[in-house]
Formats: sequence, structure tokens, C-alpha cells
Amino acid sequence: MQQQIATLQQSLHEAGMNSGRLQKEVRQSSTRIQDLTRQLRETQANCDSIASQRDSLQTKIEQLQQSAGRSGGSVYGGRPASVAAGYSDLLSSTTTSTSQLSRELDRLHREQESMRSQLESAERNARSFKAEAETARADVTRLKDDLQHQKDILSELQENLESREEEMVRFISFVFGSVSY
Repeated sequence: MQQQIATLQQSLHEAGMNSGRLQKEVRQSSTRIQDLTRQLRETQANCDSIASQRDSLQTKIEQLQQSAGRSGGSVYGGRPASVAAGYSDLLSSTTTSTSQLSRELDRLHREQESMRSQLESAERNARSFKAEAETARADVTRLKDDLQHQKDILSELQENLESREEEMVRFISFVFGSVSY
């Protein structure tokens, strides 16, 4: 009987040790899940921020293209940036979800760089169009001034011609008026 009690006590001690180890592992797993959940939220916030920046850049590009008289389709669809299917998936596959989020964030960073490059290109085009418009506006102003100057010269010449004609008529009237036949 004492042997059975000793065996039961030993089993109870081992069960207690196992219980302590399992509780420690549960706490560690819970902490790890909380850390991954926090990282997931931060990553989702980063993804959403990048997607918002991407959409903002796309909007600016489209506005610049419209103002420049160009038409262009949307390069990227307006889908949400969040990639997590839910916390149940996180619990079942945290490593995979984190890896997917990391890849998605990298992809969004590449898209952002691409959009930034496109935006810079569109801004260069807009500056070029603006410079061309300013040059054309200056040319139009110069041509209007030249035209007005030509009109002024023409008016002056017309007045001179009329004045000369009047002088000629007076001269002829004077010459022929003083000549007697």
C-alpha cells in the first residue's frame, strides 16, 4: 500500500511538473500570439497607410493626366490592403500569416515606389506642359503686341497717305486753279 502511495505521489509530482511546464508553454504561446497579433495590427496599419498613399498618388497622377489632357486607366485596383483572414487563421498559422503580411508589405512598398516614380514623371510632364503653355502664352502676347504695332503703323501710313492725297488735291487745285486757259 505504501508502495502504491509512493507511486501515486511520484505520479502526482510528475503531473504537477508537467502541468507547470504546460502552463509555462501556454503563457509563452499566449505571449507569442499577443506579440504576433500586435505585429499583425502594426503591419496592417502600415499596409493600409501605404495603400492610402498609393491611392493618393494614383489620384494625383490621374488628376495630373486629366489636367494635361491625357487619359489613362487606373494602374492599380482599389482593393483593401489588409491581408489577414482573421484571428482564427492567425492562431492556426501565425508563421504563414506573418510571412504573407511581410510579402504583402514588401509588395506595397514596391508599388509605392512605382507610384512615386510615376508621380514624379507626371509632375515632370506637368511642369513641361506648364512651361510650354507659358512659352505659348508669351508668344501669343508677343504676336498680339506685334499685330497691334503693325496696325498702328498701318493706321499711321493710312493717315499719311490721306494727308498726301489731300495735299496733292490742294496742290493740283492750286496749280490748275491758277492756270488760266
